[in-house]
Formats: sequence, structure tokens, C-alpha cells
Amino acid sequence: RWLPLAYAIADHIHTDVAKHSGYESCYRRSHDFVHILKGFNLFKELGEDCTFCKRLNKRFIEAAMGPIHPTKFTLAPAFWTTQGDLWGPITVYVPGREINTRNSTSLSAKCYAVVFCCVVTKLANIQIVESKDAEGLCDAFTRLACEVGMPANFLVDQEGTLMKCLREGEVDILNLQHKIELRQKVKFEVCPVSGHNFHGLIERKIKTAQMGFEKSGAGTLRIHATGAQTLAKMIECDMNNTPFGLSYSNTESNTPLLKLLTPNLMKMGRINSRNPIGPFRLPTGPRSMLDRVEDCYKLWFNEYQDTLFMKYLLDLQPKWFRSDRDTKVGDVVYFCKRECKLDGPWTVGIVESVTRSGDGLVRRV
Repeated sequence: RWLPLAYAIADHIHTDVAKHSGYESCYRRSHDFVHILKGFNLFKELGEDCTFCKRLNKRFIEAAMGPIHPTKFTLAPAFWTTQGDLWGPITVYVPGREINTRNSTSLSAKCYAVVFCCVVTKLANIQIVESKDAEGLCDAFTRLACEVGMPANFLVDQEGTLMKCLREGEVDILNLQHKIELRQKVKFEVCPVSGHNFHGLIERKIKTAQMGFEKSGAGTLRIHATGAQTLAKMIECDMNNTPFGLSYSNTESNTPLLKLLTPNLMKMGRINSRNPIGPFRLPTGPRSMLDRVEDCYKLWFNEYQDTLFMKYLLDLQPKWFRSDRDTKVGDVVYFCKRECKLDGPWTVGIVESVTRSGDGLVRRV
């Protein structure tokens, strides 16, 4: 690696053979001629010192890159933050009624594919549902939660059924301390129109899945719903086995080793802190409706305490304050206790003691 001959061969490959490509490509092209010990570092050094390569890389540095959603940098298990969307319809047939016979005609039906994708590991998960209403999507969310755990955040587009399912749906979760958290809501964000930084990944996954259905000839086959689910899982496995990057490491003999990275290699464990112990369901019955009303009232009351009531008090304050009288023991005050376990609503109290600061004014009561 430090011999002048190695530098000469590496410069020839970098300049004439690889035409100022990256140091990974130059190192790979060098294997057609010689094997240079620690050649990867040598080509990296030549690429950083090359004036022509600096001019080429300057174009990439000055170009504005597309925005990246902050959830893509989250250190969490797979599917912690998940994008979701559905496509279809897919024509399927009732088992035993796939073809026209003398006594009966074929009986077809429509189903839909719900595609989920992890924003970090790029893992895909496809579920086939028989309807795209809220109850059908709840089945898809339940199967997803049973396979990978219940995701903590969802990124969806402005599709009415998905938004209704995530806004009103609830699930019972078992955490790592084996404590049951009943009727937990799912956090979700609605992607803006043309927000490819929010939703572009799932759109590309759906397009790839549609190409898989077309190339497999599923449109000409008379399959039933279970067969569509099986085909979707096969396409999902192929998508998760597609390499999306490279990893460099060294063997025991310190020889560089090139390794392909696929989404399936990132599938380590599951979201064990959010194990579902029941189906993802929508509230039904008068009891659930009353609970939703109470939750809405609590949300409004907390907002009123934190913002609206403070704004009302500030509006009542005079423009100029008088400092000739300070708070003293025995004064009746209206306060909201925070910063401790005794958080509560606004209440009335009597000052028992005061603490003066260095300027002689009361700063704490």
C-alpha cells in the first residue's frame, strides 16, 4: 500500500480505468488487475487529493437535497414509525366458483392490499383485506401488530378511512413490565399534498408491489383471497431481500469484505414494548361514545387551563403595575400548582410564607 508501484497502479486505475469514479468503484475495478493490500484506504486518499474529483464533488455539495423527515433518524425497533397506504381493488374469486360451469357461473369479489413500510429499515409489510372500510382496515392493523408489534407512529395520506381508523381506533397493549395499558390510542400524522418527503417511500413500495403482481400474472389467474395474501407475502419477501446498500468489514485475516445490506438484515427483534393483547378495534356502543365525550371534554378543559384562562388573566391585568405593595403572609391568591406530583386545576389558597430575593422583592411564596 505504501510502495511507489502501488501508488502508480492506483493512480492509473483512478484516472484512466475508472475515470475518476468513487473510491469504492476504483477499488472494485482494481481487482481486475492486482490486489493491493489496504487498497481501499489508498483509493480513498487519492480521491480526496484529486483536483478533478473535488470539482465534481462540489456540484453535489452545492445542490439542495430533498427534506428528510426527522423520524428517519430515530433509533428504535423496526416499524416504530410506519408509513401506510392501500391500493386496489384486486379481483379474486370465491373458492369453488373460479370458472363458469354448466350449472353455475363464476363468482368474483374485490379485495384491497394495505402496504406498510418502516421509514428507517425500509421493511415492507403487505396485508390483504376484503374491504377498505374502517372495519377491514382494523383487521390489517391487527395482523400488523401481531407480526411486528404495534407501531408508535403512523404517517398516512389524507385518505378518509385511514384517518377515521387511526383517529378513533384503540388497542390494549402489554409493555415490557407486563403491565396492561388499556385502550391506547395510536399517534399519526397526516402527510401534506405532494409531500414526498413524508409519503414518497410508501408510494414507491406500492408501485413495486403492483409491478410484482403484474409480472407474476396475478391479473390473469383466478385466485381467491388466501391466494392473494400468499402472493402478497412472496412479493413482500422479495422486496425485503432487495439490497439497498453496502457494508465494509474485515475478515480474520484483515482482508476487506464487501457485504450487501437488505431490509431483512435490519429485521432484528420486534416492538416488544407494545405487544397487542387484543384486536385493533373501533369504539362501539353508548359506553364508548360517552368515554369519547369525556376525553374530548378533558382535552378542552386542559387546553382551557393552560392557555385560555391564562390569556384571560393577562387581559385583565392593568398596563402599569404598582410595586408599592408586595405579597405578604395571609393574602388570598388564585394559583395553579405545577412542577410536582400534586398537579391540579386552578384553586384558591392563603400565603403561609414568603421568600425574598437579593433585591428585597418577594419571588416565591
